[in-house]
Amino acid sequence: MWQVLVVGVGGFIGTALRFGVNQIPFASAFPFATLLVNIIGSFVIGFVSEFIKEEFLPYPNAVLFIQTGLCGGFTTFSAFSLETTKLLKDAHYLQAGAYVLLSVALCLVGCILGIGCAKALKKGLAA
Repeated sequence: MWQVLVVGVGGFIGTALRFGVNQIPFASAFPFATLLVNIIGSFVIGFVSEFIKEEFLPYPNAVLFIQTGLCGGFTTFSAFSLETTKLLKDAHYLQAGAYVLLSVALCLVGCILGIGCAKALKKGLAA
């Protein structure tokens, strides 16, 4: 039961943060806010997945809170899918293609950078 609460609180915070990012005004039909959220979420989940290894974060509830709750509530793949569908429906094919490619590529890069930053931090802490 405790784990459900931990995930729920993380999801609430992640969702509130996503709402905040979506309030940033962008003067474009391109869904920059969702792209930004997914890149940040990918970085955070990559960072946490690396940083939690071994003795640096021995709290399994912290992992549930951050990865499942916070990142799950923050990232917006369903919104990404809906926005891509809307771009296609509105015949914005170039924007839709760019959005899909940028989302996948930059979120993968975000995750890789998060892992790299966590490794560097762990190395610094161990020294």
